[in-house]
Amino acid sequence: MNTLTDAQAARATRPALEPLLTTKDLEALLRVHRRTVTRLCRSGRLPAPIKIGGSNRWRLSDINQALGQ
Repeated sequence: MNTLTDAQAARATRPALEPLLTTKDLEALLRVHRRTVTRLCRSGRLPAPIKIGGSNRWRLSDINQALGQ
């Protein structure tokens, strides 16, 4: 009989971690200045950032979705 331990079961049900992009990452990806990143977020063309310890972060999937539209 092959059963999962508690730790294995927890890993199996945990979602995969998704990379979070910084403002500098977005600047390089979009080839724009950081102010333009802010303007794009305010206008709704990019998703609002997630605040982590006073820093802005964006989910890669959210950015890909916004760029695909």
